[in-house]
Amino acid sequence: MKVAFEFIPEGSHVDLFSHGHHIGGGVIDEWMPDGSSFWIWLDNGAGRRLVHESDVVKIVASAPNRDSWSADA
Repeated sequence: MKVAFEFIPEGSHVDLFSHGHHIGGGVIDEWMPDGSSFWIWLDNGAGRRLVHESDVVKIVASAPNRDSWSADA
């Protein structure tokens, strides 16, 4: 993971890719103070996960998928 926190702020929706494959997306909840990792709330109620700089993940800022939320929730 090679992204500095100032480029994708907390609250931004991102897509995650590993080895060229889309592995999910969600909203960045919190960056660690040293910028080495962040917590993300995954789309479709998949929970909160930690993404670390040692993970083989490409982070791309994106628009949220309208199918991932419901106004009834």
